Amino acid sequence: MFFGPRKRNLSGRFARWLLHASVSVLLLAWFVCAGHAQELSPNRSPSVGNEDVETQVPVAPVEIDGKVLFSVRGGPVLSAQQRASAIAARIKSAAADGSISESDVRAEETDIGTAIFAGEQRLMVVFDADAKSAFLPRKALADLLVSKIHNALTEYRQERSRQAVLRSVGRAIAATLIVIAIIALILWLLGRLKGMLERRYRRRIHSVGIQDFQVVRAEQIWIGLQRAINLVRLILILAICFAYLSFVLARFPQTRATAYRKTDRKN
Repeated sequence: MFFGPRKRNLSGRFARWLLHASVSVLLLAWFVCAGHAQELSPNRSPSVGNEDVETQVPVAPVEIDGKVLFSVRGGPVLSAQQRASAIAARIKSAAADGSISESDVRAEETDIGTAIFAGEQRLMVVFDADAKSAFLPRKALADLLVSKIHNALTEYRQERSRQAVLRSVGRAIAATLIVIAIIALILWLLGRLKGMLERRYRRRIHSVGIQDFQVVRAEQIWIGLQRAINLVRLILILAICFAYLSFVLARFPQTRATAYRKTDRKN
């Protein structure tokens, strides 16, 4: 038995609708992931290592829990990355030391530059070359960094407080339940769609033809529709899982850097 013109039109319209739906889902997933990545991206701010346009001095970011505090340039002994890593380690050590208060962060002038201390621990030294790269006086740059480090210590400790951890765990649990519900709803809706298609078309139609010439068998149409539905389902679930993992990892300071790296690679 062959399709009549009306049945061929219905099948053609449905196939076009399914194709448009798949493309729309792809675009929606891309926009959602891009928007989520932009939301997760740490703020960049003026800092020690703003690149000198004339000399193109390499710089590296000082990161705490995946957030960039500022950037530093290299020196004759340490590369920019080595210096940034050493400064970040000292700031974390000071933040983890309960005997050091945020108000203990200060700048002191020395023979080689402006040193920044947290208690008795020296965190870094601001050199004249740093000030030149940042287009700021050395004292003004040191004061700016003292403020950034002060805020970093405060945030580091707040995010590891019991209340903050419980709040993050609660948000992660809520996100998990929401994702499970959304995926279950998607599977249910697509399952209903597949069942509707099977009832309405597969059992009633044996082939597609134009006059007496057979073009496409119904089994091939059904396989194509199944693959399209499975593709839509896979895209939706992958997009949801990516957004879910990025959201949950960003809730905790220990894993926030991983969330930022995932979104950076995605972009």
